Amino acid sequence: MLGSRRSWERVFCAGCLLVTVLAVTLGASRGGFLGLVAAFLFVVWHSRARLRNLVVAGGLVLPLSLLLPVSPLGRLLHPSGGDKGAEDSRTVLWQAGLRMMAAHPIAGIGLGNFKPLVQGYEQGDAAENHIAHNSYIEIGAEIGLPALFVFLGILFSSYLTLGRVRVRAFRAKQPFVWQSALGLQAGLVGAAVAIFFVSGQYQKLLWLAIFLSMCMPAFVRQNSKVPIEGEI
Repeated sequence: MLGSRRSWERVFCAGCLLVTVLAVTLGASRGGFLGLVAAFLFVVWHSRARLRNLVVAGGLVLPLSLLLPVSPLGRLLHPSGGDKGAEDSRTVLWQAGLRMMAAHPIAGIGLGNFKPLVQGYEQGDAAENHIAHNSYIEIGAEIGLPALFVFLGILFSSYLTLGRVRVRAFRAKQPFVWQSALGLQAGLVGAAVAIFFVSGQYQKLLWLAIFLSMCMPAFVRQNSKVPIEGEI
């Protein structure tokens, strides 16, 4: 949005950004909001006019969060009784998930078995019967720590690949590829934060970003003969 010289592209990107911020705000997901903030801060840090872009990002996020009666920022600062109950529920589920990993560290309890078996790993009077609301714990509990390390490796290697693409595209003066790689990197950072609070490992957009990271080096190679070090 800030880098394009075409007015219609700036308007289109601004509209997409506004719809995204509005959707996250109306959804009132605290985890999604934290992921959005992480993605914004990542983009701002890698921009030239950091202060200006930080003000722009804050101007997009804060007014909606402060004015709407239900917003993720309001739920973070002033949690209701239901919000506190959700926090307590997640704590119980996360602790049960950690016990699952301790009891079955290699193969886990089986894919899709977290919800059916979670009550057997809860302590005290807890009677929560839900998914983990944490992708990392759910993966480790259901299919074991090796699978969790593979998942973390996929996220990290995709992030590194996009970082190399971004640097190479900047040096090769390929602004579209550079901006695309930066956006995908920010998306991965935001997703990595958000899925700590939701079971989002099956979301298609997350895997689309991962698959695109594998394709991005080819865009740089079209105009550069030097390969990207460590690309996947």
